[in-house]
Amino acid sequence: MVETYVKQSDALAMFPERYPWLDIDGVPPKKYRKMMFSGNYLALYVVDNENMRVYVDAVVDCRADYGFLL
Repeated sequence: MVETYVKQSDALAMFPERYPWLDIDGVPPKKYRKMMFSGNYLALYVVDNENMRVYVDAVVDCRADYGFLL
């Protein structure tokens, strides 16, 4: 799982907008993007185009209730 996360998150440096927007109620539209990996894991991240950086705000196991993060 960790190896998959590292590989996919490293790819964000080249293609930060490759994953879809997080589209759920209560979260500002077009703020976070979501990257699924290893089947059950979700990384929520923000792209800072001005400084050419990607910030991962959370990595969660989708089998658990992660609503408290939002």
